[in-house]
Amino acid sequence: MSNFLEEIREKVPEKCQARRCKKEGCSLTNTQLQSTPFIVDMDCDELPVPPDQKRCDYILFSNEGGHNWMVPIEMKKGSVDPGEVQKQLQAGTNFAASTLLSQNVAIKFKPLAVCGGTLKRSISQELRKSQYKVGFQAGKREIVLRRSGKSLASVLT
Repeated sequence: MSNFLEEIREKVPEKCQARRCKKEGCSLTNTQLQSTPFIVDMDCDELPVPPDQKRCDYILFSNEGGHNWMVPIEMKKGSVDPGEVQKQLQAGTNFAASTLLSQNVAIKFKPLAVCGGTLKRSISQELRKSQYKVGFQAGKREIVLRRSGKSLASVLT
């Protein structure tokens, strides 16, 4: 395991470490990944997140392709509400930036929404609008939308 992943692992209680992303009738597979990701289950009560604060479902950290990655993930069984998903992904990103990450590490960042229902083109287009981008470090990124059951490898490119 790389220093990047090991440093994060030391800050996350073991109970809050997940092996895969699966919630609310949605899942992502780890197949086709070259490296083993480190996944934080953000619904874990042992994380220092106030219970009334928004949060995403998972934050994935990886060394895929020789790059340090951070992917906040929100899973939705049915339809995706762009405003709600953006708030949840931003909250997870803010938690990771303030609690888990070192300031001097170069990171590739990609916020991800996973939909268990039908992927509608209108939702995908809506997520491209600037008000739904997720801020991290000095920039903002569009939320990537994937169907449940897809491989995480399709995101880490």
